[in-house]
Amino acid sequence: MRGPKSQVPRHTRRLANDSSLMRFIRSGAAAARVLAAQPLTQRLQAFPRSMAVRPRTLLFTALVGLLLAQPASGKPTKTRGSRALAAPKPAAPPAQERPRSPASTAASTAASTAASTAASTVAPSEAGWGDAYPSIKHDLEAGKPLVVHVTVPLCSNAQIDCGASWAGQPGRLETNLYWGAIFGARRIFDGKRSGWERVEVTKQDDVYLERVVYRRFVSAKNWHLERCAPRTSPGTDAKAPCQIEQLVVLQAVHGSKIDRAIDDLWRNATEGARVSFKDPQRAADEAKRSEVVHVAGYAGHNRLMDGKRLPSLSPADVLARDAPAHPAFVLACYSDRYFSASLESAGSKNLVSTQTLMAPEGYLVDAVAKGLGENDSPSALTDRAIRTYAKWQRISIPQARRTFRAVKHRR
Repeated sequence: MRGPKSQVPRHTRRLANDSSLMRFIRSGAAAARVLAAQPLTQRLQAFPRSMAVRPRTLLFTALVGLLLAQPASGKPTKTRGSRALAAPKPAAPPAQERPRSPASTAASTAASTAASTAASTVAPSEAGWGDAYPSIKHDLEAGKPLVVHVTVPLCSNAQIDCGASWAGQPGRLETNLYWGAIFGARRIFDGKRSGWERVEVTKQDDVYLERVVYRRFVSAKNWHLERCAPRTSPGTDAKAPCQIEQLVVLQAVHGSKIDRAIDDLWRNATEGARVSFKDPQRAADEAKRSEVVHVAGYAGHNRLMDGKRLPSLSPADVLARDAPAHPAFVLACYSDRYFSASLESAGSKNLVSTQTLMAPEGYLVDAVAKGLGENDSPSALTDRAIRTYAKWQRISIPQARRTFRAVKHRR
């Protein structure tokens, strides 16, 4: 009696019961290669007669054998789970044996020579900002300090929103946003890890509320001074580091007198200035010092956005000046648009400028001052300001980069 009908699908059951199918494919493929040159009828007769299968299976097996037995066309023919049955493609001759035209040989030689020359030539680093000012390097060669003067008008709630009533009192040094608050200029420079030494603090008048002088010593490596050449004379330490003294003078101006602060920036940048102070680290007879200001800085509200105007100088006025103009940096909202062109027309240059609204706080003054002391290139100086601003404002580098004007290199 016939058992129950299997629930396996018909086509699967047929392949499972017909165990000779795979033997037909393997044997047909092997035999077809030998019988490839014979007529089709003889190829079909060559299969073993003992393998009795359905005609459809036999025809399928024969077709597979015919396909696998076709003459090799240079491409290997593969089947799933088996080796390639077609003849392998002849190996290409070695690269060094291939004929090459004289033109291609010459071009290749020239390209390799140019590549090796470019690899062996080291591109010179970008020049520092101070290399464009011979008078500054002359003073450093003579052992004089690099002096940066920064005018800081205190934040006033009558002009902008300083964030709180105590932060916007224009005459209160201790809590003002730009001076004594947590991100104020003096607060940052007075920090224990700031790297600055406070030299002198002076109280002045109702306009110039306070002035603080800071100092640090920085390596002169990037300045390439002649006095820092290797020392070979007897009695000198050849390994002693060559340093320069850097002074930063922070000048606090009453917030309601911000126009005076703008005038001071303009005068310091275009006409030059000197600062006098007492140095407690020197002997009593040498404690009084008077040094030339090399860089004029400004950190505060952009009064030019309220209608204040900078003086306009003619080329004749610029040539008639006794002292050359000095570089500057302006940390204020949209300082590039309002300050850069006027400063450049007067012979100065805005080394670090902005192109959006921003916060001109003490950490930026610190970063720019340190970049000036280390003779950063103009682009590196701006990048330093960008990284510092991103860190303290907790924004991304691309966001901070949009705040500052990119340095355009002249070709």
